[in-house]
Amino acid sequence: MKTQISRDSHDSSKRYSGVYQQQGRMLTDADWNELVSIINDRVTSALRDVVGSGGPATGKLLISNTLQMTPGSVYADGLTASLPGTTPFTYATQPDFPLAPGAPAVGESLYADVWERPVLFLEDPNLQDPGLHGADTCTRTQVMLQIKRCPAGQQPTDPLVNPGRGNAPLTLSQRVGGTGPAAQFTGNYLFRLEVHDVKGSPTAPSELTLKWSSENAAEAYANGPRVPQDYQGNDWLYEFYNAATERHLGVHLGTPPAGFPSRGLLEAGYPVSVPDAATYPFVRRWDGWCTLTRNTTTGVWTFVSGGRDRGAPLSTANAQGVHGHVRIDSGVLHLELQDLALALTLTGGGTTSRTFVAGDYWLAPVREQDAAGDQLLSGAQPVGLLHRYVKLGVIASGSFTPERTLGFPSLTRLMSPSVGDSGANYVGTEPHADVTGSTVQSQLSSLIPVLNKANSASNGSGLIGSAAITGSPKNLTAGTVRSQLTQLVTHLNTHVASNSTDHDARYYPRAEADAKYPSVLYQWTFTLEPDESWATPVPLFTQPPLIAMGLKRQIPQGNEDDIYFSYSGPIHAQIEVELYPGASSSNELYVRNASAENVEVQLRLFDVR
Repeated sequence: MKTQISRDSHDSSKRYSGVYQQQGRMLTDADWNELVSIINDRVTSALRDVVGSGGPATGKLLISNTLQMTPGSVYADGLTASLPGTTPFTYATQPDFPLAPGAPAVGESLYADVWERPVLFLEDPNLQDPGLHGADTCTRTQVMLQIKRCPAGQQPTDPLVNPGRGNAPLTLSQRVGGTGPAAQFTGNYLFRLEVHDVKGSPTAPSELTLKWSSENAAEAYANGPRVPQDYQGNDWLYEFYNAATERHLGVHLGTPPAGFPSRGLLEAGYPVSVPDAATYPFVRRWDGWCTLTRNTTTGVWTFVSGGRDRGAPLSTANAQGVHGHVRIDSGVLHLELQDLALALTLTGGGTTSRTFVAGDYWLAPVREQDAAGDQLLSGAQPVGLLHRYVKLGVIASGSFTPERTLGFPSLTRLMSPSVGDSGANYVGTEPHADVTGSTVQSQLSSLIPVLNKANSASNGSGLIGSAAITGSPKNLTAGTVRSQLTQLVTHLNTHVASNSTDHDARYYPRAEADAKYPSVLYQWTFTLEPDESWATPVPLFTQPPLIAMGLKRQIPQGNEDDIYFSYSGPIHAQIEVELYPGASSSNELYVRNASAENVEVQLRLFDVR
């Protein structure tokens, strides 16, 4: 934060859970601020674990098919952001993103860029207390909720496309032979290095502007005649800024239009004619700045002449160890400032670049106990700003499709059995070709009608697939259960026909064969005198165990039994039926009348397979 703090002592890697005062000790801003940071980290971490990114079912940010937006809340990696009120707005008139570039187009996605920025009394006069003669006390942080556009084919949450923060390491040391106060007396201050502007993509920039301050850039005033005379000088860098320049930090995907994003106007020395206060209402002070360019083909960085530090020109012609010396060795920028030596790694290896995001900053507390050559930072990553992203949805022709995560219920609602508001209405599911819907409830609603039609020829067995079934001599080809049953019935009806080429003479015993299997394979009618016999060849039976069961030596009165023949006459038990092996390709059916009477015999054989 660009505020008047002594240092930023919070280090999440130390896992501190609280800050406790001791009696008789000094109260410092760092302790108080660290406590706030610990609490914020804990809340955000818990929400990231439980909620992640998305929008609540009640009070969420809404975007209509006409891209009209209604204020609400979203979560981005656990950080809550809200736009208050109920008045709808558009992409171009959103409150946290002034001068939003371009217009949303079909195929693009919209996403929320959620990040925190500091707020001083210059923006919010209520931070001044009239009872203290208008003095300000503490500053504030504010969570931005900016709705941005992402070109088709890109994902706004991809860190390789849309990084939330840069990754360039910084090493900072007390300079040997300093020319400023540190040469005699270091003093105590908070040094700040910040990325002012990035041209090109954040992962492959073509130009980079850096600025730095020994005051944490906290010395700021309202632009106008009330700027103190002792604040104005020729050996400082002044940034004239406004609400848009403060809110345009971060990454903006796609090709930005001319003049976007807005950046603070940098002036070397306080200008005689200051910029219009209506355009730039505020001014802050820096020690110096420099600009670098990068060849996007070779990846080589070059220093652009014109930078200064406390009035001293920066130049590659200055000897090493001299205030204002600049060099780039092996992709590392070296700057000899008035009291400090700075080394910032620019390359990521080969022709690649480190990632830089406008608003990245590094902090280093400098203390009077530091000696020349002491290292203050070693390969330190930027500590801010951190942008968090959540995809809101995709724009189509005449419609907007929101992300499924925009509308998650409270945990208690997940257990609700209420009609129309049960938990199943909120639990997401993967899509299926035959079952529509993206929640458990919606998919059940589309599945039940399908199940209710299971007895329908077109919706039941006509939908359930079955693989091919192979066998000999017949196969069932792949298809639905109903189609395979149709194949099977057709085959059976053909199989039992007496004139069928598919007939293989397999006969199985079954009671009431006439009723169940009416297909007659053979039929004979003849008369036998006493002790007379009759015989005829029949086909060879292919399954002897079953056929043996099919021929019995008994003829029930007035019925056809499992031997599949019938007769008319008064004597039953004295009619003998036998099956004898015949030639290699046939058997012989033998019938003998063992009674003392003439018998009329009607004999039939059935196919009962």
